[in-house]
Amino acid sequence: MIPESFAARFWAKVDKRAPEECWRWTASVNEHGYGRIATDRRRGPVLAHRASYEMHYGSLPEGKIVRHKCDNPRCVNPGHLVAGSHAENTADMMRRGRHHSATVTSCPKGHPYLPGSYYQYSGRQCRACSLARADQQRRRRSLSCEQIEASR
Repeated sequence: MIPESFAARFWAKVDKRAPEECWRWTASVNEHGYGRIATDRRRGPVLAHRASYEMHYGSLPEGKIVRHKCDNPRCVNPGHLVAGSHAENTADMMRRGRHHSATVTSCPKGHPYLPGSYYQYSGRQCRACSLARADQQRRRRSLSCEQIEASR
């Protein structure tokens, strides 16, 4: 349960507007632009959007995070906040073009990332570069030590 004194302090730091608009956090933000507010010394600061979610909907389910439907890290409007997983949040970021790799259109060697032109593991790996690397390794294995030294 959130104490009334915390709630009063919290809402004093919010530019509250119409229900469909973002309610902007006006106080301290972290390096990613998300609002933060101190709770107590033991717990330390919490993210403002998470505090807003918990004040309106109760505790967050285990393993869930608070996601913004509006893509505004300073927004604390409970109508714009939803519980979800990290995977759902990353999928949102990719779909909306906010993920660091969502805007990358080609590999470091310049091959375009088109459907079927890359492998998807923990990140994207260019198929053309992977095949060239494998071909180079096969050629190296077939050379003798003298041939390798001569090629350097």
